[in-house]
Amino acid sequence: MDQLFYQIHKYLCTALGQDQYAVTMGVDILREDINELQEACEGAMTALDGILTDGRGEVYFLEENSGKTADYYFPTCFREKLKKYLEKDRKEELRDMLADIYRRNWDMGGNPEMYRGLIDELHLSIIKTLKEITELNTTHFSVEKYRGLATLQEVFDYYGAALCSIADSLYEQAVQAQEDSRLEDEILKYIDDNCFDSELSLQMISERFKVSSKYLSLLCKKRYKMTYLQYIQDKRIRKASQLLSERKYSLSEIAVMCGYANQLTFRRNFKSVMGINPSDYQ
Repeated sequence: MDQLFYQIHKYLCTALGQDQYAVTMGVDILREDINELQEACEGAMTALDGILTDGRGEVYFLEENSGKTADYYFPTCFREKLKKYLEKDRKEELRDMLADIYRRNWDMGGNPEMYRGLIDELHLSIIKTLKEITELNTTHFSVEKYRGLATLQEVFDYYGAALCSIADSLYEQAVQAQEDSRLEDEILKYIDDNCFDSELSLQMISERFKVSSKYLSLLCKKRYKMTYLQYIQDKRIRKASQLLSERKYSLSEIAVMCGYANQLTFRRNFKSVMGINPSDYQ
């Protein structure tokens, strides 16, 4: 019976062309009852776990479990290192860490059950680490569990590629955050440098920096804890108060110096902030 499956395997390989396909077969124990078909299929799938250790293109027969499974190697500091490598875009060290785990376990010559346990712990540790990183980012990061039939090397290659892709995304986010912060600083500096210009407006700033008025409004609320107009008014009235205290300029001169096109607006804004008319300010 065993020889029959090897013959079937050889026939399939020849018919499909072994250069293009790798035919792998899983064989359950001999059963005589058709009602056991489901168990037979499950047994054949279990036999295919042999791919993990011996690769594709073979015939694997279901063997009875001896009940003894060697303990696999998995570093206790895996999650801490993974988090650091992902956040610092240290992909080479990330790949080296995965390669070391693979090599150590491969050298142990374990059985498929042992390697399934290793893969389960690897996946769970990755998911827990990504959950920590996701809590600190606006983007959700996750990796689907590798559920297909594959060699141990293919499984590790899959997780390595997925993690390197996440590291790239985190790096791009960090670069974008730096650019956004730099743009915000430039905008706020421009507002402070020109807040006494009567021509200054949200539209002018929006056109200059190619951002929306909504973006500018949100930026002011985030940085100043007040609206754009409230911030400009506060800056102008504070300067007006200082100039009034110096008693060197007329009200019309102060209005112009503080960015007001007319005295009426200046008086109204001054009183709304200070509670008195500028002419009564001491």
